[in-house]
Amino acid sequence: MMPTKRDDAPIAGRAMYEEKILPLLKSDDGGKMVVIDVNSGDYEIDSDDAAALFRLLERRPDAFTWTERVGYPVAHRMGFGFTHPSHLDFQTTPSSCRGSAAP
Repeated sequence: MMPTKRDDAPIAGRAMYEEKILPLLKSDDGGKMVVIDVNSGDYEIDSDDAAALFRLLERRPDAFTWTERVGYPVAHRMGFGFTHPSHLDFQTTPSSCRGSAAP
């Protein structure tokens, strides 16, 4: 699935994450960042989103990326807030992993 415009990236990125990547994750991946090239489906996982991004860009310099945080509804948040522990239960509740900040 190759996005045709910027607005398609969230749909393509979430679909790739939920269908291709989420089933491969291990329990110790909770909280890690997944950076996905929505054009190729290639991805990197790391606790540091910048490290994952740079590794992906080394392989795919023209990557159009989308980021997910394993077990959380968003990749990044601004300000104060409480994250409910149920968001970390990504293996039994894949839908709890949905979402990320808009590009």
